[in-house]
Amino acid sequence: NLMLYETVDIVVVLGIVDTGVGQPKYLAASFRRTGDILDANEFVKKIFGKDNAAGRKGVAGAQLELSDVLNKTIDQIDTKEDKSSLFKIIFSSYAKIIFDELKSSS
Repeated sequence: NLMLYETVDIVVVLGIVDTGVGQPKYLAASFRRTGDILDANEFVKKIFGKDNAAGRKGVAGAQLELSDVLNKTIDQIDTKEDKSSLFKIIFSSYAKIIFDELKSSS
């Protein structure tokens, strides 16, 4: 979801990395921020786990392996529309976690 703000201080981009049928799939996240609002490295590690995320001043990223159930579900889905619907659910779940954490950090 895109939101319109007068100024943008934080941007988070989420994607699914699908390496093929029977292969692991990942949630990838890219995090950018301006100013000293919060520590990017600490923020992504809190959301995605210390072993799945890293960052430095203003920039961070994460890659989180999806569960076997989600991997198999993605492999079974035939249409792009159905995959898109599942991805929206995954993204919405993480967007809520991210926004809730941003609210509590401010």
